[in-house]
Amino acid sequence: MFDFFCKDKNFGKILKKNIKKLFLIFFVFMFMFVGLAVILPPRYTSSTLLLPITSSPSLGELASLAAIAGLNIGQSGDINKIMAVLESRTIRKRIIEKLNLIPVLFPEEEKVSINKAIKVLGKKVKIKQDKNLNTIEIEVHTKDPVLSQKIANQYIIELRQLLNEKNLSVAKFDRVFLEKKLKEEEEKLIKLQKTLADFQKKTKLLNPDDELKNIFDTYLSLLNKRTELLMELSTLETTLSPDHPKVKAIRMQISFIDNTLKKFEEDNKFFPALKKLPDILTDYMDIVRKLKTEQEVYEVLLKMYQQAKFNESKEQLFVEVIDPPLLPDTQDLKPRIIVIAIGFFVSAILSVSTVVFTSCRKKES
Repeated sequence: MFDFFCKDKNFGKILKKNIKKLFLIFFVFMFMFVGLAVILPPRYTSSTLLLPITSSPSLGELASLAAIAGLNIGQSGDINKIMAVLESRTIRKRIIEKLNLIPVLFPEEEKVSINKAIKVLGKKVKIKQDKNLNTIEIEVHTKDPVLSQKIANQYIIELRQLLNEKNLSVAKFDRVFLEKKLKEEEEKLIKLQKTLADFQKKTKLLNPDDELKNIFDTYLSLLNKRTELLMELSTLETTLSPDHPKVKAIRMQISFIDNTLKKFEEDNKFFPALKKLPDILTDYMDIVRKLKTEQEVYEVLLKMYQQAKFNESKEQLFVEVIDPPLLPDTQDLKPRIIVIAIGFFVSAILSVSTVVFTSCRKKES
C-alpha cells in the first residue's frame, strides 16, 4: 500500500528499525482514543425480555402437529405483529406524551416537533427478535438509569394497550364483518315482516293458507248445494204449482245462496273478492318465500356471528414479561469498548503508516 511513495520495499526492516517510534506513535493515538472513550457521556441500559402468547382455536391441533414435525406456525406471525407495533411511530409517540420526554430529550431547546422526538427516541431504543426462541428483547439506552427503566416499562404498557385496542386477529375481522351483515339482514327481515303485516291488513287475511282454503271450500259447498236445489226444484215444478210452499221455500234457499255467492265474488268487509284470490295467493306466497329465506339467512349468520365472538374471545394476542426492566446500577461500557477497539486498529494503521512514510521521505531527501 506504500508502493506509490516509497522506493524501499522492505517495510519490515523499516518498522524494526523504528520500533520505538512506532510504539510511541501507537500509544499517542491510543491515548487519544482512550481519552475519547473516557469523555463519552455515560449510558445506562435497561432491558426487558418479552414472550408473545396467543390463544387461537383455529391453530390448536395444527400447531401441535407442526411442532412434532419441527415446524413453527402461528408464533412467527404473532411476533411479527408485535414487532410491527414496537417499531411503529404510534407507540413512540404515546411514550413521549405519557412520560413528557421532549424536555428530557431536548433540555436546551424550547420548541421541538413530535416527529423529531420520535426519531431521537427510536435511536435510543433497540428492539431485537430471537426467531429461535420466539422472544423479543427491548433495550433502552439513556444517560439516566431511572429514565431508561421508565421508558422500558412504558413500552410494555403501551404495547399491551395497543394490542388490546387494535386486537390484531382474524376472528375480530370475521366478527366485525358478520356483525355488519347480520344488521343488514335484520333490517331486511323487519322490512319483510312489515310488508307481510300490511298485506294482511289490506287483504283482511291473517293466515291465507287456511283462510283461502276455507273460502274455496265454502264456495264449492254453496255451488254444490245450489245445484242440488235446482235439480230438486225442477222435479217439484213438474208436479206442484209455482205457488206451492215447497217450491217457494226452495226458491228462497236458491236466492239466498245466489246472494251469498255474489258476496264471495265481490269485495266485502270480511274477505276479498273470489276473482282476486289467485293474485292474492301468489303475492302472499312470494312474501312468505322471501321472509322464510331471510329468516334462514339470518339464523345462519347469527350462528356464525356467535361462533366468531367465541373465537375472538379465545384468539388473543398478548405478551408475557419474562425479564422485567430493572434499574441499571452500572454504566453500559459497550460504547467505550467499541471506541477503544476501533482506536486500537486505527492507531496501529496510523502508527505504521506514519513510520513508513517519514522513513521513506527521509531517504528520498
